[in-house]
Amino acid sequence: RQRVGGEMEDDDFYEQVKRAKVAKKEAKRKAQEAPEEMEYVQQEMVVDGEKRVAGNTIVKNRGLVPHRSRDKKNPRVKHRKKFEKAKIKERTTFFGKQS
Repeated sequence: RQRVGGEMEDDDFYEQVKRAKVAKKEAKRKAQEAPEEMEYVQQEMVVDGEKRVAGNTIVKNRGLVPHRSRDKKNPRVKHRKKFEKAKIKERTTFFGKQS
């Protein structure tokens, strides 16, 4: 570090960084205060006398569907687990018959 006119050279750099940081915070604050207007996409208007299109929920007509675990959604896994369970059951019945 060298003294230039009684001040340190590094002081100018730190002041510049400080001003940049303050400017960045100010810009961020202004952006939060006035967010950009979001574009509103207007859906098709229904003309008088015409019927509107049914939504996806109405078309599917599923009603109330119970929650299913991941194993039940995959038939291969479901039957594999079912087979494992049957093997364990068979093993326990074999030992019971032997005595």
